[in-house]
Amino acid sequence: MTELNLARLRSARERHGLTQSELSRTLGVTQALAGQWERGYKDPSLANLKELSRVLRVSLPWLLGMDETSPTIADDPSAYASGPPPEPRRPRYTSAAEILADYDAPLGLRDLAQARDMARVLRITPEEWTALGSLDYPGGLTLEGYCGLLGMLRTSSLQANQQAMEQRPGRKVSEIASA
Repeated sequence: MTELNLARLRSARERHGLTQSELSRTLGVTQALAGQWERGYKDPSLANLKELSRVLRVSLPWLLGMDETSPTIADDPSAYASGPPPEPRRPRYTSAAEILADYDAPLGLRDLAQARDMARVLRITPEEWTALGSLDYPGGLTLEGYCGLLGMLRTSSLQANQQAMEQRPGRKVSEIASA
């Protein structure tokens, strides 16, 4: 277990004007996990500690309560061990099994992946799992929300396919449908 200084973590987050949700999106973790770190229920991994340090622009020893000097790292990107704060991570999923294996996957998406009968009936393709997994919605979505998004993805895909077919030479799709 790390000795993360919880008061310093919260102070640094608030000083940068970030909510737990915004911080979690930046780090590519769930909001629940970021909240558990801040309340001391769970400890971040070493990789997440490093990212917290970079994103919040504080030294890792200060964040761990080992250093009493000024917490702020210079705004010069060379002051960071691994460069400037990272962009949010976007996981790529191609199956329900990959989503279930990622404990940081959004809860609604995990619920959909766990509902094996529903996923089988919906015949979710690897591309659709990837599209659903790439969405970053503040506050997350429910299982029903992901099903609704799946329907919208499929509808827009059908419309795009129909428009592409209309551009091809030969009989138009609208003529075939009315025949």
